[in-house]
Amino acid sequence: MMAMATFQITIEHVENFIKRIKTMVNGIDASLYM
Repeated sequence: MMAMATFQITIEHVENFIKRIKTMVNGIDASLYM
């Protein structure tokens, strides 16, 4: 049971991490195209 909860938290961390990277990449792309 604990393993599942930890796994769920890890998935959320990864998703937030990916979102942050995508936002950063979009920001870099926008500044490059300016």
